[in-house]
Amino acid sequence: MEDFKVDCITILYNDKPSNCDDVRMLFVLEGFIVIKIGDKVVDLIYNQLLIVPPKINLLYNRHKCVKGYYISFSYTYYVTNGVDYLDSFLKNYFRAETYTKIPLSYMSSIHLGSLVYYLQLHQGGDNTYNDLIEQEIYLLRFNLLLLELTNCLHQFDKSPKALFDKNRRIAFDFLKLLDNYITYNHSVKFYAGKLNITPTQLSRVLKRITKKTAKEFIQNAIVQKAKFQLLNSDLKLNELASRLGFSDVIIFGRFFKRHTGITPLHYRKINYKRKKPKQKNNLKP
Repeated sequence: MEDFKVDCITILYNDKPSNCDDVRMLFVLEGFIVIKIGDKVVDLIYNQLLIVPPKINLLYNRHKCVKGYYISFSYTYYVTNGVDYLDSFLKNYFRAETYTKIPLSYMSSIHLGSLVYYLQLHQGGDNTYNDLIEQEIYLLRFNLLLLELTNCLHQFDKSPKALFDKNRRIAFDFLKLLDNYITYNHSVKFYAGKLNITPTQLSRVLKRITKKTAKEFIQNAIVQKAKFQLLNSDLKLNELASRLGFSDVIIFGRFFKRHTGITPLHYRKINYKRKKPKQKNNLKP
């Protein structure tokens, strides 16, 4: 995807300032890096995140011990593919006149590292992403990255204007739970219980904010995970069904066909010729 890119931070050193049109984020996993932003020198250390809006000059200084990620995407890509209800909050940082540097909690660092790792892994193959299914998986991860970033910024910015309202907090927490538990539980009641609300309340909130019900989110997440495993593993169908939380491979097959129009085996057969992603420069979270 040309409008979104993830690189290892170690390849970014340059001798000349860059005035980029993209939103840029630098995330340090180990060591530190010294960056010149305009006329300011900024040290970015372990478990810190830097957000640099477009049109701001950057100059990277080499440090051999640093490990981390450099993420860049156009503001248009964010507006087009990001979850609608995050726009009013994140744009305050993506369209700011200066950079934002925030500390990350241990868990936030793990979550961000994992999401960025998989985004980089997906882009290692065909960067054009003409395949619709790959694009859906990629955009799901991109939005989870935005959601985790939003959570980090809310912890950093304690002003009233930065606080989630109740419904947005519910939607955010639901999507995080979905990513963690989708292979274990497919019940709306389960996720509503985790959020201490009723299934009806959960679906009503999600429908109001995202235009989708909880059941639709759950079904879509199962389908996307199934498609990804069918294309990226040699698991037998009974093994895959078990991993996705289905008690029987026949039930899984019927579910998959109902939502895609074809059987899992047929899907694997017609799509298996895809390029496998390269892993040469990837950092495991």
